Amino acid sequence: MDYLSALLGIAVGMIGIYIGYTARHIVHQKVPWKDPIFVILLMAELIVAIALWVSSAPVTMPDGLVIIILAIDVGYPLGYVMAKPGDNVYVDLIDGSLNSDTVEIFHYYRCGEHLYMPQSLIGCIKALSGVKNTIEMDLSLARRTKRRSIDNHIWPLSVSAYITSMHTVEIEPVGMIKIWTSKVKSDDGDIIRLPRYLIHTFREIHSVTFAESTLEDPLEYELKTDTYIAATAAAAEARAEAARAKIYAATAPFDGAASMLTNMIRLDVDAAGAADDILKRIGAERDRRKAEGGDAGDDLS
Repeated sequence: MDYLSALLGIAVGMIGIYIGYTARHIVHQKVPWKDPIFVILLMAELIVAIALWVSSAPVTMPDGLVIIILAIDVGYPLGYVMAKPGDNVYVDLIDGSLNSDTVEIFHYYRCGEHLYMPQSLIGCIKALSGVKNTIEMDLSLARRTKRRSIDNHIWPLSVSAYITSMHTVEIEPVGMIKIWTSKVKSDDGDIIRLPRYLIHTFREIHSVTFAESTLEDPLEYELKTDTYIAATAAAAEARAEAARAKIYAATAPFDGAASMLTNMIRLDVDAAGAADDILKRIGAERDRRKAEGGDAGDDLS
């Protein structure tokens, strides 16, 4: 191996590092073996090697070409792991059974849309082909964190994960590679054009809601405290007013009846003591109804 081949290998290695660094910002995959570009590169090299071996042709690869291939194979993943695009975040997700699981979410923005990148080779290929996996996740509302231990495929890693209060995932069918458009007549008689796709797949729609902060500004705390006290006092007054209204509604008919009987009964004509007896009975019934209304008021309080 001459010096020219060595310099060529270094130069190609630097180019490979740059390509791998750039690819990391495009594919948003954590590891290079899930990167379609790197996988296609390795498959092309493997196909060429198998073809030469099967043909049994007496072909000797120059040392310079071997150095170039090795430089690319080494430089590309090196530049890939060096890139830090800031497209990942650790979150402590809550499922429907209130079980928590710390995961690493890879997200990015494209054409004004907040998108989610599945960490799989097929998912990455679909995303790069136009399948948009959207995610609703406002990181400006993420305040609470906790330390979690996760498996990063190499060794356990301790990370600081944002705490969430809700995480939902919806699956929506989509089509890829439009081949034609068919005309369909609707029930109203209108002609509708329906696109026909060669490949039918699905996309994911994620929604992540972060838990509220447990630490508040002192002024905000005092404001919430005063509001809570005022609201509690207003609620207590409303319950007392409702209890008084219920008692009045229960006793009003008896008060009215007593007033009418007092005006109707003439002591000089009716039997002696009749008015007092009737008023006594009405008063007893009134007290009973008032007691029942008081019990209802106690229940409301």
